[in-house]
Amino acid sequence: MFQSARFHRVLDRGSGNSCARSDVLFVPLDGSKLWKKRNDMIERARREVEQRARDLREKERERERERERERELERHLQQQKDINNSAAGRQGSSLFFPLPPP
Repeated sequence: MFQSARFHRVLDRGSGNSCARSDVLFVPLDGSKLWKKRNDMIERARREVEQRARDLREKERERERERERERELERHLQQQKDINNSAAGRQGSSLFFPLPPP
């Protein structure tokens, strides 16, 4: 006769528990259909968790790239502003040479 599972009786339910009832654990045997189904389900859940973790890491990388682009744009705008300010400062501060007419 082919068996697909074992039942294990757990007699010790922990300290402070005075209940006379015992717990029964259902354990499928290796190679049985139930064992394969459970393993497939566990494997599928594990893959889903890994995929979610990869997706989260990719989203975080994309957010970091976006923040870096924003910082680069801010630096570029600040450089342009500094260049414009320095050019405007030099243009009106000529003490020795007259400025050309506009």
